[in-house]
Amino acid sequence: MNLTHTDHADRVKIPANHAVTKRLGNWTTARRFQVRAHRGSAVLDLRPDASGGRRIVVTGQLRSGEVRVRRGGIAMLSAMFSRAYWDDVRRAHKEGGFPTVDDPARTP
Repeated sequence: MNLTHTDHADRVKIPANHAVTKRLGNWTTARRFQVRAHRGSAVLDLRPDASGGRRIVVTGQLRSGEVRVRRGGIAMLSAMFSRAYWDDVRRAHKEGGFPTVDDPARTP
């Protein structure tokens, strides 16, 4: 795969160095990501914000690590057992809306 300079400029950089980095709910509309985790982990919620699904292609290098894909109910439960979900629930309660971390298709 031949990447040009413009390919790198479009990417959202997500560092996870000696830490756990989570991006849950409606956090981006970007289509390209660069994840670098050194002795840490990154959890990315890439569930679609609209019906119709999303195609995800994972490329790159992985050393002493793993990639887990969670869909449907398991992805929702993982999101609901996070601090970001409870912050979102509090925000939604104050604003009179609904939380979106557990279901990104739900608009705030």
